[in-house]
Amino acid sequence: DIRKANNKTGRLYLKPLYEYFGSYPATSITKKMCRDYKTWRTSKPTGGKNWKPKSFRPPKQRSADLELAYLRSAINTAVNEDIYITENNSKFDIKTTQTSKIDKPSFSKEQARAFVDLAVWHLKLFLVISFQSGHRKQAVLELTWDRVDFRIEWNGTRVQNIKHAWDNTLYKLQRAHNSWDLRGLTPHSTKHTAILWQLKERVPMTTIALHTATDIKTLMKHYSSYDESMGYEAITATEF
Repeated sequence: DIRKANNKTGRLYLKPLYEYFGSYPATSITKKMCRDYKTWRTSKPTGGKNWKPKSFRPPKQRSADLELAYLRSAINTAVNEDIYITENNSKFDIKTTQTSKIDKPSFSKEQARAFVDLAVWHLKLFLVISFQSGHRKQAVLELTWDRVDFRIEWNGTRVQNIKHAWDNTLYKLQRAHNSWDLRGLTPHSTKHTAILWQLKERVPMTTIALHTATDIKTLMKHYSSYDESMGYEAITATEF
């Protein structure tokens, strides 16, 4: 049964797996069963014995994905140790849906390039610095000559507010690209976007913290669950 194989991978995600797959031998588990498990798992209430309909909180997709990753690790371990023999002794693989808990608006690189192209000069300069540095809006606007070789100016005067230029350019961008959802994007979204781009390229959290002048605790609090494949990699790395 599944319990023997799962004993090698930990107990955190075993209870729902036992409940759904516990009566099946490993060789009988199919990909369709795994897809059905995701549907079952995300519709199953949590909260213990005393849960009430009003407090119904179905588990998120990520929970089901991680549980299936543990199941995959357990079955692969079983195959490697000849506990179970599957056809051609092949690895059992489960494709998981990559989802993100980060729901704040952000730019894609295509959108960022289009935004920069439409922007007036002082906003263009702000966008280039912000996207590439990941610094806060005010930190970028307050750059001084003794710190860099330029500062953001308009008609010879330092720019202190970009709201008007931002709103006008974002409006033009939305009209030019009706299919893009640009709602909720603000100047702070450039910092958020820069962090997401770096995470996507597997830049370490400590490096991102230094590059964007962001406290590492803040990054871990808000972005640690962004790249869920990191969790799957950790599970795969512990297979033996």
